[in-house]
Amino acid sequence: KAHPQKAGVQKQACMLIRNLVAHSQAFSKPILDLGAEALIMQARSAHRDCEDVAKAALRDLGCHVELRELWTGQRGNLAP
Repeated sequence: KAHPQKAGVQKQACMLIRNLVAHSQAFSKPILDLGAEALIMQARSAHRDCEDVAKAALRDLGCHVELRELWTGQRGNLAP
């Protein structure tokens, strides 16, 4: 909240939140009650560097996030 223009700080904050709730879901509700979802969405839209960690934080908080499968392996065999 204090440093919205600092991509590195926003990325570290997203990773911190993700790690907290990944280890204990009990942290999810208090973090969401503090407005974390909106702040993570702001970081995600303001800093392309935060995209993956922001999605991970939102996912682990139980928020809706659209995840795209970048590689599906549908084009052909990897090994002949």
